[in-house]
Amino acid sequence: MSNSPYVSGFDMPGAALGPELETVLVALLDRVPDAAWQQALLSQSKRFVAAQGITQLRLIGTHLHLVGPAARLRLAAAAVQKLVADVSRAALLARLQQRGTAQAPAPAEIERALAAHAQADVRNDEVRAVARVPQLQDLLAKVCSVTGMRFAAVARVAEHRWTTCAVNDLLDFGLQPGQDLILETTICRELRPGQTTAFGQASAHPLYARHHTPKIYGFESHISVPLMLGDGRLFGSLCALDPKPVPMDEAVIAQVQAVAAAISSHLVLETAPAPQVAD
Repeated sequence: MSNSPYVSGFDMPGAALGPELETVLVALLDRVPDAAWQQALLSQSKRFVAAQGITQLRLIGTHLHLVGPAARLRLAAAAVQKLVADVSRAALLARLQQRGTAQAPAPAEIERALAAHAQADVRNDEVRAVARVPQLQDLLAKVCSVTGMRFAAVARVAEHRWTTCAVNDLLDFGLQPGQDLILETTICRELRPGQTTAFGQASAHPLYARHHTPKIYGFESHISVPLMLGDGRLFGSLCALDPKPVPMDEAVIAQVQAVAAAISSHLVLETAPAPQVAD
């Protein structure tokens, strides 16, 4: 059995934080890494910290702690998953060299150690699938126009990740296609087929005034509409948000739903489906 861990989830404080205020992101590993893995992490940690613009990376048991500006940590999920995969690969090679079997690695062990690398390819396929939607940027611009919100995106929502596939970003929010947000910090974690979530002012909403997501990302208005594949599977969401309150009524919601239906009608995934959001 491999000694290489994988990221089973993330935890981030659900408090309102300024983008430059330091906080902690915790990546939850499925097991305590062995000495070879910890050594491989140590050899890569300095480079990772510098590349991500954070101040600290440390391993405590099964918890990988990242310390840095909240704005950077909110976008760090994919980079952390890649780091864990890279460290697992380096640790595996070190173990094999110690055993004198570097030329004959165990296929199952390598498959586990490299599994996370395949996620990057999956994300690329998903981004390309969305990019094939005709007049996609015009559709996202229309969402911003009819809602009055200055950020709109198409996102892939899978069991453990929320991946940006296309954006119209008038807020300089900073998300690029292929980047992840931590699913646990998104309203799309609660996404269900046929169910639209919409509110014009989170701070005055009976439910979302207490919800952690508007506090973490600092928005007041939001809409999220499910995007469906032709076979009935959930692909993800068409969503929009803004730090300012905006009027929200049935006519606005219907127009965004119409855009979501237009996008859904052109979505085709040519790769194996990602896991659906767990109940």
